[in-house]
Amino acid sequence: MKEYCMYLRKSRADVEAEARGEGEPLSLYQNMFLEVAKRQKLNVVKIIKEIDVVCEFLKIIIFILFSLILCSFFQNPVYAEAGFDMSEISADDLSQSFIESIEKSDKEIMGENLRNFDVSSEGNTIVCLKNKGINIYDSNLVFKYSISYNVDGSSIAFWINENPAIYLDRGDLIVVFSNEGEILNVYNAANTVENGKLYRHITDADKEDEAFMYSMTFSSKAQKFYCSDYTKLIRKEKSTGTTEIIYENTDANSKALLMVIVVMLVIVFIGFIIRSIWKSHHKHICET
Repeated sequence: MKEYCMYLRKSRADVEAEARGEGEPLSLYQNMFLEVAKRQKLNVVKIIKEIDVVCEFLKIIIFILFSLILCSFFQNPVYAEAGFDMSEISADDLSQSFIESIEKSDKEIMGENLRNFDVSSEGNTIVCLKNKGINIYDSNLVFKYSISYNVDGSSIAFWINENPAIYLDRGDLIVVFSNEGEILNVYNAANTVENGKLYRHITDADKEDEAFMYSMTFSSKAQKFYCSDYTKLIRKEKSTGTTEIIYENTDANSKALLMVIVVMLVIVFIGFIIRSIWKSHHKHICET
């Protein structure tokens, strides 16, 4: 037996009649056509009303608008500011050794190469120094304070609502500090493509705003060959071209030189041992 679908729609005259209070026309049409179908023994299995399609469409639009409004009220403000897709977790998920190592100081951390930097909307600069901690500078590049810590793995620093924060690579954890060096919040960052792009943007060597250009670089050309990380952070004013140093590891050359000396001594020591073994072996062959 064939199956039929009934499609009902309103004409302009029907809409005008309904507006005058003459009733809902689709219900009348439905009853009429069902009577005809019954007399002709037609198997109507589905009835589609044009008004139903419109209503469903309006429901979808209303649902989307409601969801957007709801998100604007309940969205985590830290998420919106940081840009990361993340969820808040307990500080208990941090290792105790890391928590105990956190220390705020009025002394600037020096003698370490750069990991990354970030500039807040107010012009404050945060500098991450090879997992030794962070230095905070105001918009005039005056040092404010530092927060030192020890972590397993690596970390980068950035701003969240003008609060310093660090991203711990091992565990994908984000720790937000107060200006007093206390832990405010801890978040777990989702492993998404968008988060990966944001992470790479934060670690970019060059950034700029309306007034300044910021760049991580090296104190000398030679450092490019023996330093794996940048040693200097500078800020250049766009209008005047004036360049100022925000941070510089002045110990980079001496540390690199010391490393070269140690490597050379190790090579000489290994060469001496190899030469001694060779001479001993050659002497043994001559005696036999």
